[in-house]
Amino acid sequence: MRSRHHHHSEQQGKRQQPTQERQQPTRAEPYQDETSKKKDRRQKEKKQKQPREPQDPIPYADPALSSNVDMAPEYQPRRQEEGTVSEADQQTTTLMEEWEKHMQNFIPEMLVTFSLPARSDEYFYETIETEGVFLRGGFFVGGEEGDSAVEFSITDPDGDLIYKKNKSEGLFYFTAKKKGTYSFILSNHRWMESKTVTFAIGRGVETALLPKHLSNAEEMVAQLERQLRDIQAESSYLWIRQRSLNDAAQGFLQRLSWLSGIEFLMLVATAAFHARYIVGLVSDKRIL
Repeated sequence: MRSRHHHHSEQQGKRQQPTQERQQPTRAEPYQDETSKKKDRRQKEKKQKQPREPQDPIPYADPALSSNVDMAPEYQPRRQEEGTVSEADQQTTTLMEEWEKHMQNFIPEMLVTFSLPARSDEYFYETIETEGVFLRGGFFVGGEEGDSAVEFSITDPDGDLIYKKNKSEGLFYFTAKKKGTYSFILSNHRWMESKTVTFAIGRGVETALLPKHLSNAEEMVAQLERQLRDIQAESSYLWIRQRSLNDAAQGFLQRLSWLSGIEFLMLVATAAFHARYIVGLVSDKRIL
C-alpha cells in the first residue's frame, strides 16, 4: 500500500507538474493587468493635478505677469487706462490732503479769475510791512483736457526765487522773512493757446466762524433789523434821488422843445419878412 501510495503520489506529482506550469502564466496575467491599471491611474491623477495652461490670453493683462494667477486682486495687473485714472486720483488726493493740512479756514483777501494769453505773463504783488507774516494761497487752471499747466513762481523783495511749480493747479504757503514786495508770476509758455486761471492769496491763519463766536439770537435779530432798515433808507434815498433827476431831465427836455419851437417860428417869420422885402424891392424897380 505504501509503494502504491508512493507511486500514486509520484504519478500525481508527474501529472500535477505540467498543470502547475500551465497555471503559472494564468496566475501572473491578472497581476500584470492590475499593475498596469494602477500605473495608468497614477498617470491620469498626475495629469489632472498639473495646472492647465490657458489657451486664450488674459485680457488687459501684462503678458509677463499673465501666468501669475495666485496674486491678490489688489495686486493684479491693471489696464493702462485704469493706471492713468489712478494716478490722477492720487494727485487729487494729495492736493486734498495738502489743503486739509495747510489751508484750513483759508479766507482769501484776493480771489480773481482771468484769461492768460499765449506767450504772456501775469504779475501779482503783495507788500509786507512786518516780518513773519504767513502767506498762503493757490492757483487753478481751467479749460479743456490736455496740457493745461502753467508756470507759477514766487520771488522775494530781493528778486530771489523761493517757489516754482509747473502744473495745472497748486498750493503755496510760507512765512515772509523779509519786508518788501513779493511777486507772484503766472506764465503761459504756449504759442497759440490761452488759458483761464484762478488765483487766490491770503494772509495769516484766521479761524473760521464757530458757534461760540456768535452772539445770542436776540442780538442777531436786532442787528439784522438795523441792517435792513439801513438798506431800506438807502434804497428810498436812491429812489427819490433818481426820480428827482428824472423829473429834472424831463423838464429840461420840455423847455428845450419849447425853445426849439420858438426858434423855428422865428426863422419862418424872418424868412417870410425877407422874402416879402425882396419882392417889394423888385416890384418898385419895375415901376420906375
